Amino acid sequence: MSAEQPPVARYRLTVTITGNSHDEIERELVHLTRGGYLLDSGYHKRDQWHSTGGRTTSQMEHLNPEMSPERYDAELDAWFTARREARP
Repeated sequence: MSAEQPPVARYRLTVTITGNSHDEIERELVHLTRGGYLLDSGYHKRDQWHSTGGRTTSQMEHLNPEMSPERYDAELDAWFTARREARP
């Protein structure tokens, strides 16, 4: 971890939703949060995927397999503290 860059989390999920109205986008978000994520992830068994549907594309990347939630929180806190102290 460098002082200029925050720590790298274990995963990164990128979701792209296209639509012709806010309602269409909201419906896709609701679908994603009420089961779509579970289907894409194989009920939390898959660490990476690329899923394309009619209006939604989701890609899960497994960036840092050794990262734990506790380690990430500690490194993020240290990074934030170092940045705050370095401000003039």
